[in-house]
Amino acid sequence: MKLNVRNDEIAVGTNILDIEVPDALRRRVSTGVKFFDDALGGKGLTPSAVYFFTGTPGSGKTTMMLTLANNLTRKGAIAMFNTAEESLYQVRMTAERLNLRSGFIAGQETNVPKLLENCDAVRAANPGKDFVLIVDSLQCMEDGKFQSGRITTATAERSLQLITDYCKKHLVNAIIIGQVNKSGQI
Repeated sequence: MKLNVRNDEIAVGTNILDIEVPDALRRRVSTGVKFFDDALGGKGLTPSAVYFFTGTPGSGKTTMMLTLANNLTRKGAIAMFNTAEESLYQVRMTAERLNLRSGFIAGQETNVPKLLENCDAVRAANPGKDFVLIVDSLQCMEDGKFQSGRITTATAERSLQLITDYCKKHLVNAIIIGQVNKSGQI
């Protein structure tokens, strides 16, 4: 299902109470991690939403997201964990250390347009299933604007916008890990 969540057809000045929300946006995707679902209002992920997950180095961001991907798979969703920071071998070893048993789809793409093509292929192979993309991490992604693969602050912003637009268009979710330094700067 494709849905224009920008709602350009809603006139400026429309009373918020007169807007009818499509049923597809009212459904929630439980992550299978109670405290995570609770942090999102108790029911899980909202279709079309993108979540930015940050923390200082070593705070457990990747561990939390691997656990989340495993639990989403266990609950019947398609979780795609795309690592741009570590090798797939490293991710596998971490999954073993965490004793993850359900697994998830793994990717290692740094180019966002190619990543989204991969997401299309995975979604097409799994019709009707909830889809959640987890990206580790935004600072390693590039949007394809520069042939050199150069990454700047603007590159991260454009990459995040591409992923956000994709999620809104296809009613899927993304959780993007953002690295924060010890002084709290992204």
